[in-house]
Amino acid sequence: SFVMGTTPETSITGPREIVFDARKATATMRTSVDRPMTPLMADTTLLRSVGSPDSGFATFFWSVGGDASTVVRLTPTVGSLHGDQLLSRNVVGVNPDSVKRNYRVLTANAIVGRIPNGVIVRRNDRTNMTTFQNRFVGVKDYSSAMFARTIYTGNFGSGVGLPPGGSTLTEYVSAGAGISSEAELNQYFSFDPVFTLKGLFNSSTSAPRPGTVTSDVWGQAPLHQRFTPVTPQTLLKICPACLGADGSYRGFNVQAPPLSDRQHGGGIDFVDPDNFGSVTIKADNTVLYDGPGQLTGGSELPSRANPKVISMSASATRSGYPFPRTTKMTTAVSTKVSAGFPAPKDWLCNGTTCTVLPYLGLDYTATGLDSLNALPSGKRAISLDISQVGRATAQGITSVKAWVSYDGRTWTAAPVAGSGAARTINLTIPKAAPGKNTIGLKVSVTDAAGSTLTEQIDGAFGIAG
Repeated sequence: SFVMGTTPETSITGPREIVFDARKATATMRTSVDRPMTPLMADTTLLRSVGSPDSGFATFFWSVGGDASTVVRLTPTVGSLHGDQLLSRNVVGVNPDSVKRNYRVLTANAIVGRIPNGVIVRRNDRTNMTTFQNRFVGVKDYSSAMFARTIYTGNFGSGVGLPPGGSTLTEYVSAGAGISSEAELNQYFSFDPVFTLKGLFNSSTSAPRPGTVTSDVWGQAPLHQRFTPVTPQTLLKICPACLGADGSYRGFNVQAPPLSDRQHGGGIDFVDPDNFGSVTIKADNTVLYDGPGQLTGGSELPSRANPKVISMSASATRSGYPFPRTTKMTTAVSTKVSAGFPAPKDWLCNGTTCTVLPYLGLDYTATGLDSLNALPSGKRAISLDISQVGRATAQGITSVKAWVSYDGRTWTAAPVAGSGAARTINLTIPKAAPGKNTIGLKVSVTDAAGSTLTEQIDGAFGIAG
């Protein structure tokens, strides 16, 4: 068991000597839920912040994590409470009968202010929980996958990664004021024979209302480049693409991971010591970076540089077990600096003054996909949602063109319908045959401000049958 406490139970009795009277730790915090649960992890956190009349400030942070047998005893508040105090307990549990039904329970309960004496019970039910219905697609086997959700109380969070247990997983998660969560999937996670991470996806931070149900599909094709959205719940609101300035300093930062699906950011695959992605960033003709990695980071502009155009290209490949086909994404974007506009005040960038660069982005929706991201033959429509960084709706779209390949070598123009930011690619998919069992897509977009995007996805889909 562990004990947490603050003054007056703690006293200084001599040089370099502190005595804590653990007998006064008589409070415990317990969690109850409205469904069967076997607890796997419990994390108890105590945060104290104390100020002084001369504007001094001190923060104390204690955290104890363990399994269901871990007992944390706390000292109740005695007398006046000076400063602020937050006590939280996060618990992750699973259904004892996971064969019958696969679900997890993640609770986050907190006390703000005084800690009462005795046993503190926090109840979790439909009135203070939300439901996530997760479905996983795109791989043959989930035994080596890993799925984790981190649940936050304020700025502090905890979670644990576990195999999802199959192609579906229901989560019952605490919801309400000050509580948010985010999740991450690795479709293949292994240390044998070397450390390997493949099929990374992560969600945005969200805070659904209690009683709501969110359906989430992970790994749905086509996998593409996606600028990371900034939501109201995002803890660190990093600009997806910004020029930053601070005096004479100028920098550039970007958050546009490859191999993303429509709802989640992606990432390059890693098989120690190699990763399977590369990027190039240019300010006019000056190369800021050219090498391995993905478009998540920042670069300093050369001294006195005043670029007119900043262009980026990225490529990433996903192949091998447990994926049904090789997918390669190659994306190139450019935008004029003159098209930029001031970032929201709470966005962060590589500088103190942030200018959003409105790069073009694409999201795709294909109906009729099976669990391995294959489409049946016949007439099919692929919806395109065009976006611009920093804008709720893309504006001034001037051209959208598309091409399709069924053999990985020959590209044919595909008709594009629609207008503005909403377009549709119309395909007539042939029956699967030797050498013709995958679908490749290529899309080119321009806008009135001079921004461009070209994205090619080899092995975007399979052909069912």
